[in-house]
Amino acid sequence: MKKIAKKIAVAALSIAVGATSAGALDLSLGLRGNFNMGLGTSFEQDTSGESLTKEGGNFGGGASIFANFGLVDLGPGTLGVQPEVMLNFNNGYHFSFSSIDASMTCSDNTIDIPLLITYSLPIGESFKLGLGVGPYLSIPLGLKAKVESELTYMQGELESDGTDINFGLGFDLNAGYKVGPGSIVIDVRYLLDLTKTQFKGYYGTTADIFTRRALLLGLGYELKLI
Repeated sequence: MKKIAKKIAVAALSIAVGATSAGALDLSLGLRGNFNMGLGTSFEQDTSGESLTKEGGNFGGGASIFANFGLVDLGPGTLGVQPEVMLNFNNGYHFSFSSIDASMTCSDNTIDIPLLITYSLPIGESFKLGLGVGPYLSIPLGLKAKVESELTYMQGELESDGTDINFGLGFDLNAGYKVGPGSIVIDVRYLLDLTKTQFKGYYGTTADIFTRRALLLGLGYELKLI
């Protein structure tokens, strides 16, 4: 599964690069690391008969490579596209039950492949602001569910291969400051999955576990090539 996901990610980025590079006004490449915080992630199982004491999205991290193609001058800025390949760790959901003194954490590692429509606005010679919005594919690399409890018989871990590809929308706000040959870039991004992450169990059974909503805080470096 991991080999297939890597091939899909490389192919998607190659297609985007080949399709847009010929007509680009400018081109930049970058690397970015990010901190992830589940914000609005919803648990999909029925818990109406239990008392939840704590619930929420996981904390995680990730890294990405991206290319930004400026295509059209629009007003004072530039309209473009930005394909990316992101690796995000520990997506998921955590909740606790007070009635049975137990908690469960679902964690999922994913390759996310966004294609953002971007608008970059230069401010002076050193600063720029940017906006981005667009769809993404999310490829699960393995989903784990861990149960913790004072009751020994309830403890344990389950693992799924997580083969279903999810879809979503990303919204990005970023700023860059020129340093050396490129720019230091910080960004705030929100990932809005439009499909539910499923847990694939034994004998082909599946269950909807959570729908990811995540806030990403990123820091990276972008090098302008054209």
